[in-house]
This record gives sequence, structure tokens and C-alpha cells, in this order.
Amino acid sequence: MSEKSNFKRSFKRSAIISAVTTFIAYMIISRVQWGLLGSEFSGGKKPDAAVNEAARIAAVTDTVTIGGRIWMKRNLNVWIGGSWCYEDNLDNCAEYGRLYTWRVAKKACASLGDGWRLPTEYDWDALIDAVGGSRLQVQS
Repeated sequence: MSEKSNFKRSFKRSAIISAVTTFIAYMIISRVQWGLLGSEFSGGKKPDAAVNEAARIAAVTDTVTIGGRIWMKRNLNVWIGGSWCYEDNLDNCAEYGRLYTWRVAKKACASLGDGWRLPTEYDWDALIDAVGGSRLQVQS
């Protein structure tokens, strides 16, 4: 298996685990704001306005309630200056979501409207408790 295939498989597995425990690309609505983590890069390709608006609509409508909080079901994929796609490939953004620094993630959340924020440590703890606690074992 190629290094690229191994990376993609590992990335997908990591994304699934994160959806349940930490990197739920995927957000909380509670009248504050949310976003995602990433490394600082120069920016990235900007999708056309229709694609960006579709991503914004999906972010706020495709949600799940866990432990009384509303989380996004998928990684945030809203273009904000300073965000980027893995390997600067828009297809990677469509599949995995955009990558953000903390500062840019806060802007991306704010662009979704009132109520979107980055989760706090308390939010993550509540999520982990709601899905069975930190001793939950994920089977691959």
C-alpha cells in the first residue's frame, strides 16, 4: 500500500474518531462561537461563492445533538482568508473540510452567524461523557 493511501486511511480513521471525541468538524450551537484547529499557512485557493455558501449552509443545518449540545456532523469547509486545503487541493477540502489556525477558526465560526463558537474544554468533557466516557474503546 502506498504512503499516500496509508495517509488517507489514517486521516479518515482519525476524522471519524475525532467526530465522536474531539475534532467534530462539527460544532456547538449555544449562542457563542466555534471552529477548527490547523497550522498557519499562507491561505489557499478560494472556492467560488456558490460552493462557499453551500458549505456555510451545510455547517449550520447538518447537525447532531449529543449530550444536550448541537454539534456539526462534518468538518467546517468555509473559506476564510488564512484557511487552506490539505495539499492546496479543493477536493481535499470537500472531503475533509478546510484547515484553520485558531484565530482564523474563530473568524470562520463567526461567519456562520450567531451561536457558533469553538468548543471549550467543558464542552469536550460533556461530549466524552455523553458518548460513554474517556474509557470508551473505538474498534477499527
